[in-house]
Amino acid sequence: EQSPPVTADAALKMDWLTAYGEQRAIVPGATEAVLTGSDGQLFLSVRDPESGRIIALARMAIHPGWAGIFGLWVHPDHRHAGLGTTIVSAVAMVARENNMPATYLQVSADNAAGVAFWESLGFTVHHEYTYLSRPTS
Repeated sequence: EQSPPVTADAALKMDWLTAYGEQRAIVPGATEAVLTGSDGQLFLSVRDPESGRIIALARMAIHPGWAGIFGLWVHPDHRHAGLGTTIVSAVAMVARENNMPATYLQVSADNAAGVAFWESLGFTVHHEYTYLSRPTS
């Protein structure tokens, strides 16, 4: 079976941002600033062929020698169909074509499904973050 096409846009588009908002809160202005704040990035997406809606996406950060993958998301109705792997493969192709031999990403350690996905693609833990939060009492 052929993989669905992946679109890679250099500019952040409203439908990409709307789909991104299905996985996390959007803070108008601030979210766009963070997503477009690197010297270079691509906004990758896969669309449902029937509805035209974005059903999978990721942001690729572009640095000399490095490719970063952020915000990988697949719509819950389309999970376990290989769309996450399709997006990551597109990132790998762009990275290879642009002489970026290393790829990095961030995934929360408590995201068991996410960690398992990345490990299934050969990624390993390089380092960890500690997050601080205020007590809720």
